[in-house]
Amino acid sequence: MQPTPKTHLTTFWLFTLTAVAISWIAWGVILATGQNPLDSALVILYILGWCGPSLAGFFWAWRREGTPGLARLASRALQFRIGGYYAIIILLWPLLFGISALFSTASGSPVPSFATLRNLMSNPLAILPLAAATLVVGPLSEEFGWRGFALEPLNARLGPVLSSLLLGAVWGVWNLPLFFMPGTSQNGLPILLFLANILALSVIFTWVYQSTRGSLAIVILLHFMYNLAGALLPLSPRALFFLVVLQIPFVLPLVIGWLLEKRAR
Repeated sequence: MQPTPKTHLTTFWLFTLTAVAISWIAWGVILATGQNPLDSALVILYILGWCGPSLAGFFWAWRREGTPGLARLASRALQFRIGGYYAIIILLWPLLFGISALFSTASGSPVPSFATLRNLMSNPLAILPLAAATLVVGPLSEEFGWRGFALEPLNARLGPVLSSLLLGAVWGVWNLPLFFMPGTSQNGLPILLFLANILALSVIFTWVYQSTRGSLAIVILLHFMYNLAGALLPLSPRALFFLVVLQIPFVLPLVIGWLLEKRAR
């Protein structure tokens, strides 16, 4: 029996509720303590919260298709299809973060300390644990859910523009507890500006996922490079604003192209 459009949307919302429940319960316990989870045993709950989307993705893949569904979702992380355009976009993140920080400083913000980057210059091997943590917290803990499981049924129902925006909105709201948690990169950032950035990222991630015929490995790598750039060049609220602006030349043509393609059908 072929899934109907209504079934696709129901699947997406069931996945969303599961992902949010896992993450918000874990993070809610941390918020109740008022502690920095990175400085205590609460880091286990912190990481569990980050894993909410991927755990939900695997759970609903199993519920829909059993063991073959789990294997199919996991195997997408091994589909490594990359071309010149995607490689350039992946490598652009450090440049965009750097330009955003430069614009922010030029417009009056304090010069960033870039403590992590300076530490790596004196101890290059420190990049290994940083890269490992950056790969797990974000790319692997989220992308089996957001793009690996949720995007396709949503796209089948709504198309790439609306599916990117809806998934981006859910992705942004899912992050909300982190804004009130000490030690997180979200803490101290304007929520609406962060959401605008997530929406832009969602459009770009959708395009890369579709253009590589569902290569989750490329999306994981894209997410990894974005987070690594953020770890090395953390952004102030003003720098985040410039990052959002710098993404517009990438996002706007994609949205217009998708809308024109839909109209031509």
